[in-house]
Amino acid sequence: MSFMSAALDRLDIRILDVLQHDASLNSKEIGERVGLSSSPCYRRIKRMCDVGIITKRVTYLSRKALGFDFEAFVEIKLKEPSNANIIKFERVVLCLPEVLLCRGVSGDVDFILHIVTLNLDRFDSFLRMNILCLDVVSDVSSSVVVRSAKEGIALPLKYIPV
Repeated sequence: MSFMSAALDRLDIRILDVLQHDASLNSKEIGERVGLSSSPCYRRIKRMCDVGIITKRVTYLSRKALGFDFEAFVEIKLKEPSNANIIKFERVVLCLPEVLLCRGVSGDVDFILHIVTLNLDRFDSFLRMNILCLDVVSDVSSSVVVRSAKEGIALPLKYIPV
């Protein structure tokens, strides 16, 4: 059990569950859903923000409704997975809004990127102008998403021991 989860109780977990499904709710609305008044609910949320359990509150946008019709997972192999090359690659990726997710992974590749663009032409241009031109990259392999069976960001909070 991690330090963060050890400091949580059942009410905290319920508050987090409400928030991760609708971050637009205020403390009063969240409190009503979990059985707390506004002030204690607000204090719990603030505490979880202060200790880093809650890191952001964002609005989840529909890619399809906004025309981002192309999605791919891209595997990146570095020429040499040295600390300097990893840092250089990560610095570039941090500046690319098309990259929704970048994970350093073990195995045959060094990174997996989740990329969205408006269409295939934009994806091709994005790869050529931003990834393939990097001197630290040796190989790139793309898997185009053709269907989404599940999409979400909610964590399975029921598994946190309290």
